[in-house]
Amino acid sequence: MRAMLNSNSERDDTMPNQSHHTHLTKIDHSVNQCRYYSLRVDRDLFGGWTLIRQWGRLDKNGGAIRMESFESEEVATNRLIQINQQKRKRGYQ
Repeated sequence: MRAMLNSNSERDDTMPNQSHHTHLTKIDHSVNQCRYYSLRVDRDLFGGWTLIRQWGRLDKNGGAIRMESFESEEVATNRLIQINQQKRKRGYQ
């Protein structure tokens, strides 16, 4: 399965060599929330797949990053979709 997820969670099966990614934001000025959450699946140097998660505040430098390795693109992409759905339930768009 080769697909790209954009911020609208649409699949584009016409571009076979792209990584899977999504970028979400959560902004609520009334409670001083300006957050982002970025997810990306890329092939690693050893033939496996890595899910790269980055998050932090939009108005600050830095943030956090976590990388998770998977043996297949399908499993990594399924994990990306699962996290994307969880974040959307928590108000990220």
